Amino acid sequence: MPIGEKHEIVKEPRIIQSTELDNRLLTKPSESQKKELELSFASGVMIFDGHCTITGGLPSVGIGSNSKQLLLDLLRIFKGNNIKFGDFIKHKKILTTSFEESKKFFNINCFQNTPKQRKLENLLFPSIIKSG
Repeated sequence: MPIGEKHEIVKEPRIIQSTELDNRLLTKPSESQKKELELSFASGVMIFDGHCTITGGLPSVGIGSNSKQLLLDLLRIFKGNNIKFGDFIKHKKILTTSFEESKKFFNINCFQNTPKQRKLENLLFPSIIKSG
């Protein structure tokens, strides 16, 4: 295999997605713990590869990836947290398509106090004067 060639598809790790099938865990997490682990995984992906911007005049959050499986995993995880992303898989991306969904994403602090979180806050609430 040539140097730098990818040999696996990026996706949610099996230890998070299928905890019942993974023997590395001594105890299986509860459903709420599993949901928290999934959201932490999704948050990490979004911190590094996600973006926020204005799309069609609305603040939006999204991510592009050549990995269809990663995008499907993220769609499932965010849907499980009541955040609907538009499915643009054939264009290799997903993104929020309404102010309400972008605000829900903001409220779960998925960008975890990074510059992206502050940018999203400014896109959602541009008239709020920041102090400090």
